[in-house]
Formats: sequence, structure tokens, C-alpha cells
Amino acid sequence: MNFSVVSSNFHMELNPSDLGMYDRVIVQDVIKGIAQTQQIDANARHQFKIVVIDKADELTREAQAALRRTMEKYTSSMRLILCCNTLSKIIPPVRSRCLLIRVPRPEIEETVGALLNVASKENFQLSKQLAADIAEHSERNMRASLLALETTATQRHVNE
Repeated sequence: MNFSVVSSNFHMELNPSDLGMYDRVIVQDVIKGIAQTQQIDANARHQFKIVVIDKADELTREAQAALRRTMEKYTSSMRLILCCNTLSKIIPPVRSRCLLIRVPRPEIEETVGALLNVASKENFQLSKQLAADIAEHSERNMRASLLALETTATQRHVNE
């Protein structure tokens, strides 16, 4: 089974929902394995690991039930951050064990500003109108906007 993991010295980000019915295995085995290992940096301020689960609302009910058990068992060694678009798709036992923080989508102007900032840092000429078009087309979804910007930059580079 292959799935992508993004990690740093401070966290690990997983998206087990890509695995469909096998997401429970990842939740049970991989996350449990992360929780059971010792913190690499013995001098770290916190002795727990941070695991970010993206698209947690797309996990199967079985995977969410396994996640609930993992959350209960490893609270002292691990902190979970669950990212989701639809809170109602998270089972109530998992929801009740979380601090819920709603992060609204950025306004069009904020998305345009971020796109112009990224384009500037990447030495890519981007008009304000094109940035606004990308922001509106992506429905203020920052990730989708940045991917569209990357696609635009790549296509423009290929056509030159």
C-alpha cells in the first residue's frame, strides 16, 4: 500500500482517505506506530508528536472508530489535528474529543494578495486580473488557487 506523507521535524501529515477501504489499516497501524515511538529530539519542549490528518471527513466510519481508540490511548504521546470540509461527516465520538476550530475561506482580495505574493517570490509575472480570475474560479480555496497558479506558471514556461 502506498500513500503520501509530508513531514518535518515538528509534524507528520497524512491523507489516509486516499486509500478507500484500507484507511482503517493506516489509522490503526501507522498512526499507532507514530504514537508508540519516542520523540527524536530529547530536548524538545513537548514530548508528544503532532500528526495532521487531511480530509478526515473522508475517512470511513471504521477508520474514524479506530482513530477514536487511538486518540484515547495515546493522548500523552501524540496530538492529532484533523482537517475537514464537512464536520457532520466526522462521527460524534471523534468530534467530542476535539477542540473544534472553524477556519473560514479567505476573501477574494486575500487570495489575490497571496497569489501575487507567491508569484513575486517565484519571479513569475502575474496580473492582478488573472490572480482575481484564479481566486474566483477556485471558489476562494487557497490550495486550489495555488495549484492553479502553479499550473499557469508551468504552462506559460512551456509555451515560451
